[in-house]
Amino acid sequence: MWISFDLDGTILDWPFGQVVFKPLRDSHGTPELHEAFRMEFRNRFAGQSPVTAFDWDDIHASVTAHLEHAPLPRILELAEAGDWTRPELVYPDTKPALEQLEKMGYKSVVGTNGLAQYQRVALEKLGISVPHVIAPDTVGFVKPQAEFLTQFHTLEPDGVIGVHVGDLLAQDVMSANRAGVTAVWIWRDMPAELRAIPAIDRPQNAAMQQAVQTTFEHELERDGRFSAVYEYTPRPDIIVADLLELAGVLPDLTLEGNVALSARL
Repeated sequence: MWISFDLDGTILDWPFGQVVFKPLRDSHGTPELHEAFRMEFRNRFAGQSPVTAFDWDDIHASVTAHLEHAPLPRILELAEAGDWTRPELVYPDTKPALEQLEKMGYKSVVGTNGLAQYQRVALEKLGISVPHVIAPDTVGFVKPQAEFLTQFHTLEPDGVIGVHVGDLLAQDVMSANRAGVTAVWIWRDMPAELRAIPAIDRPQNAAMQQAVQTTFEHELERDGRFSAVYEYTPRPDIIVADLLELAGVLPDLTLEGNVALSARL
């Protein structure tokens, strides 16, 4: 059984944001320049070439040329020179959970919209070893496209993703829904009153469903609407607050008689 894990906000705490982009904002350009980068991302993500929305160097080159601004350093150069020693870049539950899932027979890959050429640096520097990185530059698609997950066989012969785990409803959960893959929403900031709900009951809980709707709408406002089409609100099959909780409940949920979930697993 193959499980794909989103990177930022799921297994790692936005390492490029902390190691590369924050120092870059502090040392190069103005708030207006970096707002122009954000808008360029939104336009690309919502347009006909969403794969290019995650090519950070190309975005920087396009915007700086348009604004007649000096070119910025290359992202890989900044990454190699960055400080990756901070333990907070890896969530404390990540490595124990991945090890536990491996012992249970699951095989893990990373499924991220960040280009693999960048994200492999973070994974290597932070000691996360996976056989494949599903990414726009390795499969030719982005989340929330179904093909992002269904084209895994191009990287792993006969490989099929059974579960996808991520923190973004509009990208991770939606791509899993469209691909017919078990969708796990990891909500690390889940309020205590919702976390108290048994994991098997969370997706059907009215308060949790309202939280899903509200969070989804916030994501669209912040990141843009992919291709302007979402046929429905994303539907997580499993909702967890951390990865150790997932490792603890995944087999139990399969055995509880959840027909849709069991069929996907």
